[in-house]
Amino acid sequence: MRLAGALGVVLTLTAAAASAQLPKGVDTPEVVVAGFADTCRSGFPDFDAIARTAAAGGWTERATSVPHGSSLPGDVVLPRMFQKGEAMLALVTPSPRFADSVRACQVTAMAKGKPDLQTFVAQAATVLGLGSPRWEGKGDKAAASWATAAGTVRATIQRYGRVRSYSLQIK
Repeated sequence: MRLAGALGVVLTLTAAAASAQLPKGVDTPEVVVAGFADTCRSGFPDFDAIARTAAAGGWTERATSVPHGSSLPGDVVLPRMFQKGEAMLALVTPSPRFADSVRACQVTAMAKGKPDLQTFVAQAATVLGLGSPRWEGKGDKAAASWATAAGTVRATIQRYGRVRSYSLQIK
């Protein structure tokens, strides 16, 4: 299984588990953009600094584990997960099992209704001080990304069945 597939499975499992703990979605992406700016953007790639900043900012670390019956191998490195209100913060450490794995920091929150990627991207670009993004994909597979000194920032609206979520990631 390639990293993208493994990381997608891990983040899907953690997002699905987290969504059961979150009572509702957010109307607008502000919580994701602000959470990303305060944690991932300010500390990446230093996960210890991000974790300290997150704890000081009111994020609560959540335990992660491979769900019983999962097809994930037992030696997969699971992300460190934090929750603040409706948002989840994932610190993804490269796994020795996958040669092309990468270090990533991601903030996600479930969205109410059908969120608009253009609005999300415009807000992220403004708050994070990023220029025009590079667009890729179409429809539910659309994404925007920016190259920064710390890494590539990527904005997406992820879909898990009927549930959608705002997601900002740097890797």
